[in-house]
Amino acid sequence: MAKKKGSFETKGRPSLIETKSSLRRLNRARAYVNQEGDAKYRSFIENLPVLFYAVDSEPPYTPLYVSPAFERFGYPLEDWLNDAAMWVRVIHPDDRDWVFE
Repeated sequence: MAKKKGSFETKGRPSLIETKSSLRRLNRARAYVNQEGDAKYRSFIENLPVLFYAVDSEPPYTPLYVSPAFERFGYPLEDWLNDAAMWVRVIHPDDRDWVFE
């Protein structure tokens, strides 16, 4: 199987994540949280000391929401949209084995 841009292998299984750089998408994600959640839920999610994100359940798994913690951990929010493998890099090394099982 030929590798496509944005593809990688996890434990020998091909995986593909497709993302596009778009501030409009980031704004859509923020609007999603603002419209779908009440103030308590938003406050809870946005203040978690972990990375929290939501993606479409269908390929290309478009990001719907990325928590502000992403930037507190030193990753610009735009990196989420520009780098297909960003989510892999934010997984703690001790957790990677079970994530890819």
